[in-house]
Amino acid sequence: GEGNPYASIRIPALLSIGKGQLLAFAEGRYKNTDQGENDIIMSVSKNGGKTWSRPRAIAKAHGATFNNPCPVYDARTKTVTVVFQRYPAGVKERQPNIPSWNGGSSWTKPQEITKTTKRPSGVDIMASGPNAGTQLKSGAHKGRLVIPMNEGPFGKWVISCIYSDDGGKSWKLGQ
Repeated sequence: GEGNPYASIRIPALLSIGKGQLLAFAEGRYKNTDQGENDIIMSVSKNGGKTWSRPRAIAKAHGATFNNPCPVYDARTKTVTVVFQRYPAGVKERQPNIPSWNGGSSWTKPQEITKTTKRPSGVDIMASGPNAGTQLKSGAHKGRLVIPMNEGPFGKWVISCIYSDDGGKSWKLGQ
């Protein structure tokens, strides 16, 4: 709370990356609304959550809004991918119709994945999460990264998922 520029911090997601290291992600909201010019922020704990770094923005919205951070850790490549949605400035949810591993100290530029993860019709909103994704540890798709999703028009939500078989470089809509 103290010293951050945000009116509120909401929609947390916690990710364990092993050896007592935890990454906590959330929306840093400049206004107390869902589409309040939110940044995606992160804090790091290296001792199982006993102490935490100060939150810092890993994706700055610059007037747009970023919502629902949904991180997933790839144990093979030792990278973290954070999926979130972006609302351009002035767009609201109820209107019709994104690596290198260094402990979370730097992030690549967000990548647009809408074309490969959103159904071509009948879906106005794709929202990641809530909370964290997972990496499959066994079976035919061992290593696959999976992110939970909500699809809608507002108020008519359907649960789905997106997945990546290449360490988060590309994403596809699951069934």
